[in-house]
Amino acid sequence: MRRIPFWPQTRTGWWATAMMAVFGGMFLINGILMNVNVSALWWMNAILPYYGIAMIACMLAGSITGVVAWRRAHDTSFAVVVTMLPLVGLILLIIGEFAFPH
Repeated sequence: MRRIPFWPQTRTGWWATAMMAVFGGMFLINGILMNVNVSALWWMNAILPYYGIAMIACMLAGSITGVVAWRRAHDTSFAVVVTMLPLVGLILLIIGEFAFPH
């Protein structure tokens, strides 16, 4: 039985892991900034929509790059497989919306 490495073995795998690390950092910053005073709400309308789009773009880019690293470069490391989990969750969410509309 072969051991599965933790860190990526290819350059594509490293890109996927880095993009998901950026997404994780942005997600934490977003959670912290949502708990600010009411007096600082000006930036929520001006900056937050673009920040959210950039955050989702990092998540999608990291997940899709993880799939490419897994399929084409045959990178089976744990970090690359974890980068694909948000994409799997998104696909299941979309399937659930079509299967059980509300």
